[in-house]
Amino acid sequence: MIAATTTHESTAPALDMLDWLGQRCAAADELWALGYTPESYAILRDGLSDAARLLHGARDLPVALLAEIDALLAEAQALPEPLTRNDFSRSHAAWLERARLSSHRLRSELARSRHSRVRRNAWLSAGLIALAIAAVLGFRAWERRVYAFAPESYFAAEYPASYAVDGQRATEWLLPDGKRGHIDLSLATRRPVHAVTIINSHNRAYMDRAIKKAIVSVFDDNRQIDRAEVTFDKIETRAAPKRVVLKGTEGTRVRILITEHHGLGGGIADVAIE
Repeated sequence: MIAATTTHESTAPALDMLDWLGQRCAAADELWALGYTPESYAILRDGLSDAARLLHGARDLPVALLAEIDALLAEAQALPEPLTRNDFSRSHAAWLERARLSSHRLRSELARSRHSRVRRNAWLSAGLIALAIAAVLGFRAWERRVYAFAPESYFAAEYPASYAVDGQRATEWLLPDGKRGHIDLSLATRRPVHAVTIINSHNRAYMDRAIKKAIVSVFDDNRQIDRAEVTFDKIETRAAPKRVVLKGTEGTRVRILITEHHGLGGGIADVAIE
C-alpha cells in the first residue's frame, strides 16, 4: 500500500512504469468495451497495486491522489473476486469506474514529473533536448484528456460513463430508468472551459432515452465557478449536438446534471469540452 503521509522520496525510479501503466489502462478500457468486465477489473486492480509498491513515499505526486489509490486497493481487497460476468456486481462496476479515473490521473502526474525531470537535464545533450520536446508534446496531449465518472449507470457494463467521452457517437452512457443523475468529467489539468458540446443519447435502435433538460456546471476542485442550462426538444435519431457556451473560467471538472428526460431515461452519446 502507499503511505499517503510520506512524500520525501523521488518519483524518478517510478517514472519507468509510465508506459506499462498506460498499456494496462488501455487494455482495461478495451476489455471493458468488449464486455470482459472481470478481466478489465483484474488488470486495473493489479496495475494499481504494482504502481502503489513503486510509488511508496514518492516526493512529487499529490498526497491526495496517493491516498485515493491506497483506499481503492483496500476496497478491492474487501470485494469478492469476480471470476465471471455473473459475479461482476454494481460494486465492482463502481470501483472500476473510479479506478480508471484514478489511474488516468496518476498517468498524467507521472507524465508531468517526467516532463519536469527531462526539462531540468535537457542541457546535457542534444538527445535529451529532443526527448524534452517529445515530453512537452506528450504532456500537451494529456492536458486535453477528459475522464468520466458517474455514480449510476443503466447496466454499467454496457453503458458506462466512459462511453460519454470516447469520441464515438454510437456508444452511450445511460442513466437508470426514470432517474435524475449526473456525470462528472474530470480534466487532466486545470484549464479554461469555454464551452461544452453535448450529443444526446437515443439508446441505439430503441430510441427511447434522451436528455430533455440538463445543467452544465464547471468546478475548480469542489467550488462551482460557472453554470448554464441546456434543453433538447425530443429524442433525435441523428446526432444533433448542442454547444453550451460558458465563461472560460479555469476549472478542474465539469458536471452535467440531467434534471428531465425524454422516454425512459437520460443519457449522453458524447461530450466535448473546449
